Amino acid sequence: MKRRSVYAIFIWHGFFLALTLAMINFGTVLPALVDELTPSRTVFGLLYSILLAGPYLFNVIFGHFLSTFRYRRTFLILGIYIRAAAFLGMALFVWFFARFSPVVVVASFFVWFVLFALSGGLAGLAYADIVGKLVPSGERGTLYAVKQFISGGASVAGGFIVAAALGSASMGFPRGYAVLLFIGFVGLMVASG
Repeated sequence: MKRRSVYAIFIWHGFFLALTLAMINFGTVLPALVDELTPSRTVFGLLYSILLAGPYLFNVIFGHFLSTFRYRRTFLILGIYIRAAAFLGMALFVWFFARFSPVVVVASFFVWFVLFALSGGLAGLAYADIVGKLVPSGERGTLYAVKQFISGGASVAGGFIVAAALGSASMGFPRGYAVLLFIGFVGLMVASG
């Protein structure tokens, strides 16, 4: 595979992943959504802990299992699709239940966040392996620098999308959050391309 193609693939993925993660930004969007659903800071702390620890837990438990496979692209795609399904599940629960049964949404978030976090660990291991196989060690720094620059632009664009969705009087709660989560689902599906 040509170097430009390899770079384009990783930059494509990085752009849409950054755009997607802006839709559930762990420092702004997620706390605001959880605060709309429940006044409990404990719930937010537990959900946030799942998001932070889940990928590492997956690595500890399943890293050895993945090492038995020579090719890991399937695991990367599977991890992305599971993460996308978690976004879609969150979007549907927020859309249909947030106004009338916020407890149901919060309870579902524990399931969706576990799926989101563990699939991130699965995809992350496979992604690192693929980068290691396709990009020579002397070129990885350049790839990551370019990818980080492009991802930063995607995050800024995502911030404008978040501001538009949550600032729109026509959307209101919970539609604005549901739309953002659905955009996250679409972004991950596009990233997998």
